[in-house]
Amino acid sequence: MKHVRLALALATLLASPVAPAVAAPVNSGSGTVNFTFTQFSGPAQLTFPPGLFGPSDPGSRVTGTVNGQLPLLGASVSVNPPTNPITWELGTLDLSGTPSGTVTLIADPVFDPPQSHNIFSWAPAAFSNVAVGQNFTLGTLTFQNGSWFGAAGNPANNQVTTLEFRVTTTSGDGALFNQVRNLALVHVANAPFPNDTTTLAGQQAAADWVSLLDLDTGTTLNSFRVFDLNQTPAGFTNVGTVDLIGRFGSLDIVGFANAQGGFITPTGAQLPPVVPGGGGGGGVGTPPAVPEPASWAMLIAGFGLIGAAQRRRRKPVLPA
Repeated sequence: MKHVRLALALATLLASPVAPAVAAPVNSGSGTVNFTFTQFSGPAQLTFPPGLFGPSDPGSRVTGTVNGQLPLLGASVSVNPPTNPITWELGTLDLSGTPSGTVTLIADPVFDPPQSHNIFSWAPAAFSNVAVGQNFTLGTLTFQNGSWFGAAGNPANNQVTTLEFRVTTTSGDGALFNQVRNLALVHVANAPFPNDTTTLAGQQAAADWVSLLDLDTGTTLNSFRVFDLNQTPAGFTNVGTVDLIGRFGSLDIVGFANAQGGFITPTGAQLPPVVPGGGGGGGVGTPPAVPEPASWAMLIAGFGLIGAAQRRRRKPVLPA
């Protein structure tokens, strides 16, 4: 009888449907990263009033380009009226029609040499066997700090440039590793006055920077700063690189890391300028016109050499 019951039990087991095996969840992935700039907004034209550079000076206007294109100009902002009624024209440009991981800002396409171009360029980094929650490098930003509009002497009057961009990860390891994140570089052309740029602290205070803004959350992460072309410590230039770090869950953005040729600060706050002759920072005093203090000597010397005719032809915007 016992053998009969065993046989019946075995027959029932064999007749029952077998449950399908459940695949183990994928907890790591490999793939590629893509960076695309989508939108420019910020100052794109600078107007100098008559008489700023002498009684016979008729005034002038400089219009910049974004990736070789003229932005659509809109609102205007006057800096320090009426003593220095310099005007910024704010502009926008849709960059999504020509997808690119590089933006080049040229304040004066005719006169500015290549080292005075502001260039922001992403180099994407492939990822391999990255686990959920593990920090990894999405790509590297190269920032050339050249000449662009926005610095006003008094940092409270700086006009920022915003470069929106999109990060896309692509993987064959499941939806978890196929993500899109919308971010922005908020660029500040900076020229605090007064500021002693013969000191390291003064050079750091004058460095232009890009802050990392997460457009999906509205959160500003950290900032990468690169020294000005004519105000660099020994061993530095006006070009630096920094990595963008993320991690999967969705696609969380950790921030900038591993700076080379520049330095990272936890926020986008202005660094205290160094008062010439000693003392603390604070930017006390009436700022001059837009060029940086160290640029004034170059500006005036250049005008003395080329004469009044050339002075009326153009008022250069030197590296910020």
